[in-house]
Amino acid sequence: MLENVKKLNKISLVLILFFVVVVIIVSLSMIMDTSPTAKSKKLGLEGPGVLVETIRVELAEIKEKINLTGEFKANDSVYLRAEVPGKITSINFYDGKIVKRGERLIKLDDSIPQAEFLQASAEYDLAEKNYIRAEKLSKRDFVSMGALEDANAKLGVAYAKKLLSEARLKQYVIRSPFDGVVGLRNVSVGDFVQVGQKILLLEDLKRLRFDFKVPEKYINDIKQGNEIKIFTEIQDKAITAKVDVLNVNVEKNGRFLLARSFVDNSDFFLKSGMFGKVLLEFRKKNKGLTVPEVAIFSEQSRKFVWRIQEGKAEKVKIDTGIRIGETVEVLSGLNVQDSVVTKGKLKLRKTGQPVTVQNGAMN
Repeated sequence: MLENVKKLNKISLVLILFFVVVVIIVSLSMIMDTSPTAKSKKLGLEGPGVLVETIRVELAEIKEKINLTGEFKANDSVYLRAEVPGKITSINFYDGKIVKRGERLIKLDDSIPQAEFLQASAEYDLAEKNYIRAEKLSKRDFVSMGALEDANAKLGVAYAKKLLSEARLKQYVIRSPFDGVVGLRNVSVGDFVQVGQKILLLEDLKRLRFDFKVPEKYINDIKQGNEIKIFTEIQDKAITAKVDVLNVNVEKNGRFLLARSFVDNSDFFLKSGMFGKVLLEFRKKNKGLTVPEVAIFSEQSRKFVWRIQEGKAEKVKIDTGIRIGETVEVLSGLNVQDSVVTKGKLKLRKTGQPVTVQNGAMN
């Protein structure tokens, strides 16, 4: 019985000692956690610091690139129209045919103007013979000078009538005014056309015009002769061209300057009316400071970066310029070779906060 009591006392003593030790350990932990040093470590203000990645501010060539849209147009384009009313008697082309300048495309019924031309030609021939006869007789004094002048006047009138009838006859034949490609025809033999009626579209596609609009803010940057690259939906490769013509004035509606480039299209691959995107490079400078766009953050419309100096973060206000791909030009606030945070900046709270740079780019 006595032995059992002794055993229980020993066990109780051990439990009491164990409880005291646990209380002491917990108390010490709480004291350490509430100490300024511990709090600072939790906030990352002392000790190893916030883990970040940085990059050096670099000097680079600055080029501002902008993308604009434009439209391809035929170098020459015209709707062929009827100059006189009449019935179509022949069509001498097929859809999409490549034609030469002066080639006959459509002929209207010219039986009446043909007869008028023959009549005028006969009258001219007769007037010419009468004049020659009067001239010979005048030399022998068989006719008066007045008769000779009358014959000469009649010859002139007859010649004018012949030219007029010939010009009218030509109006019944529609010819190609330049080398080009004809579009889809909408008329047939036997159709009656009116004066001014659209009959056929003709375009010169060997050389295309590419017209695009340059915003007003860039009109002093673009120059005649500047190289451009044009991209289309049907080509993987860009078309290299140059600015050939700049309009003389800025359009009031939209405030833009119309620019034009000529593009070789001898293979007829491109079509008029197609859209293209043009890449322009402006404001080339020798060198400028650049940082990755991911390093920049905004607060109340102002832009900042975290700069690392002697293992501590510094919040720096910057002024930015041109965006170049994934980098941004820095106009003020930084110096070349400064280290700025690219990853981990959301963990930083204030200037002076210690950091640990993972990639080693630290001043």
